[in-house]
Amino acid sequence: MLLGWLIVLAAVTLGWPSTTAFAEPADAPSDEEPTEQISPKAAKMGDVVSIRAKTALGKALVGADDDCSKIVLVLEHFPLSGVKPLSCNRETGLVNFRLERGENDAKQWQGLLGSPTSRSRNVSVGLGTGKSEVVLLGVRLDLVILPRTEWFLFLAFWVFITGLFAYAIKKTGLLLDPADPAEPGNDGRSSQDPQKRRPYSLSRFQMAFWLYIVSVAYVFLWTMLGEYNSLNEKILAVLAVSSGTSLGSNLLDNSRRDARNRDRDDLGKAQANLETEIAALTTTENTDGSSSAVGVSRAIKEGELERVRRKLAAVPRLRDVTRGFFHDILYDANGPSLGRIQMFAWTIILGGVFIWTTYTELAMPEFSATMLSLMTVSSGTFVATKGPSKSAASDDETPPAGGANGSGATS
Repeated sequence: MLLGWLIVLAAVTLGWPSTTAFAEPADAPSDEEPTEQISPKAAKMGDVVSIRAKTALGKALVGADDDCSKIVLVLEHFPLSGVKPLSCNRETGLVNFRLERGENDAKQWQGLLGSPTSRSRNVSVGLGTGKSEVVLLGVRLDLVILPRTEWFLFLAFWVFITGLFAYAIKKTGLLLDPADPAEPGNDGRSSQDPQKRRPYSLSRFQMAFWLYIVSVAYVFLWTMLGEYNSLNEKILAVLAVSSGTSLGSNLLDNSRRDARNRDRDDLGKAQANLETEIAALTTTENTDGSSSAVGVSRAIKEGELERVRRKLAAVPRLRDVTRGFFHDILYDANGPSLGRIQMFAWTIILGGVFIWTTYTELAMPEFSATMLSLMTVSSGTFVATKGPSKSAASDDETPPAGGANGSGATS
């Protein structure tokens, strides 16, 4: 879960761009200054960029039918249709743009901002028209992708959220199976002693995994680009599937746990009653001497007691000891579970795609309906394999000694 974000952080944590602080658009240069000029020379998303290029602006206006609103900013040969002039003056050659992403130029911005290996890119500047004509200028712009302040703000959040998750996992049993109230001493907390720690839960791992990477990605895009609407319906669907899987798993586990506890209580009471009756018959037999009728009754009761004891021993007990993270989440009562392996594998694969796409395109991916269906099928298969089975213990249980390799499963 941390590896993908560590790779992204390493890729962009290089030298800071050698640019000056961002400034407000400068006034029109004097006649002695170059005929083409841009201010500021380094700009980030949301900044206003002023370009003085009288000849180039005149050519662009000719191609735009003298309509200033048809002119667009061109960076590194990418025409940005959503970046329209805030103002332009043909006489002075001054035109102002605000750097912001529009709905129709998402691909262009991805080409400019995606896969950052440094915090800024030096790009060519031009003016485009509604007829797809481009007038290149003799100036360049340092396009700041990862501003210094926002970058450290993101790093602070990343360290905080990672530490919070690590603390919760280690101290509160965030990824562990729910405790069984019927088990004494099982209060739902983790333990430093592996012999006392409850097993890990696959459904809880999946839910925490997606919560973590989506939270980090959201804050990354917000601090870097000012994008606070970066979540899309597909990502919400992914979060819903992971939450639903965890909820369904817990409901099924609770139902089966309650049924197991009822069986255990009923058999325990039957055992206690039979032991009391056998003790009374033994006392009667010893007091009255040998009595065939009493001896027969006692033998029958002892037979019944033996059957009750076998049934009680066959009732699966709560497996409250972990056998290791991967064993807990990939094995069920019968050994390696294909349904669990499928769900775990696709969780990691889609999570890797999510991290890489967020880094390369600076936008959360929109998984197709097919990919969402695949995730739903994997989760559904996992929950279905947790259903009742005569040959296997329940998902959070261990079968009696000698059965199913002595291994239980987790939720």
